[in-house]
Amino acid sequence: MSGAPRFWPWLALLAAAACSGGAGERSAPGERSVPSPERPAEAAASSPESKLRAAQETALEALCERLVDCSVESARANMNPDELARLDVENTAPRLRDQCEEEGGQTSWSPRQVRVVQRCVNDARTCEALETCLEEAKKRPE
Repeated sequence: MSGAPRFWPWLALLAAAACSGGAGERSAPGERSVPSPERPAEAAASSPESKLRAAQETALEALCERLVDCSVESARANMNPDELARLDVENTAPRLRDQCEEEGGQTSWSPRQVRVVQRCVNDARTCEALETCLEEAKKRPE
């Protein structure tokens, strides 16, 4: 493919953004954390960690949507009709969104990273602006 879609560089940015300095513990894939037995429902609903995780999931979903949309836009601009037909965007895009969310959900982001990603997704009008903005979400040296 002469003008390959820019999906993989976008995913690299996602991975860089997801490399967090977050302090929360990570669970094994498919494993759920269990709140303490004292007040399980209240603890799960109000703990800072669960609020951060919920904010991350929402930001990740929106980010993956934008990244895939940008990749599709790039593919349409850079590929010839035969290459685009082989890419099968209508069926590939939803699968790529799911993959992005699954991979991004395996890491914990810091509160700063969640805020940066939320701002980038909401404020960046173009894909280039999104890419530039997401550079801020990379882990900062400590």
